[in-house]
Amino acid sequence: MKSPVLSILFLLISVTLLAVPNDFRFRHFSVEDGLSSNSVRAIMQDKYGFLWIGTEEGLNRYDGIMIKSYSICPQAAGKYISSLYGTKKNIWIGTDEGIYIYAYATETFTYFDLTTPNNVRITSIVNHILQDKDGNLWFSTNGARLVPIQSIKKLFGTIRIYKCVRNSSKHNGRQ
Repeated sequence: MKSPVLSILFLLISVTLLAVPNDFRFRHFSVEDGLSSNSVRAIMQDKYGFLWIGTEEGLNRYDGIMIKSYSICPQAAGKYISSLYGTKKNIWIGTDEGIYIYAYATETFTYFDLTTPNNVRITSIVNHILQDKDGNLWFSTNGARLVPIQSIKKLFGTIRIYKCVRNSSKHNGRQ
């Protein structure tokens, strides 16, 4: 009795799974579609459903219909975007020269300039940005540095945020 019931159940499940459509659609983007470069280095979906795409030549946002390119810093066309991370209020953008922050509320970009008590600064390629369960942001950079940034609640009282001003190709050569 058990065997025929299991066989019929297996048959019904198999037919049901075959009847479910596999309607996956992939769309390929290129510079012809408005992407700033064909070399994509970072992708994230934000809390509004937008797809943010970081390339070797800048930041792009896809809204499901069209691609919009953003200039992180007007003086620096074609910023190399290496990582993206979204929080409730911001998108943290790792670049080849450190970190920029996109604020949803003002739709502006600012350069994130942090000097730790040990005089460590983030001015090289930021490979990854993550947040731990306590709300701390972690940045990994070239040169095998893993830089913890204390809780976001305390963050803006202990750092300097500058408007985007570009003095040289590497922010005055800081390492």
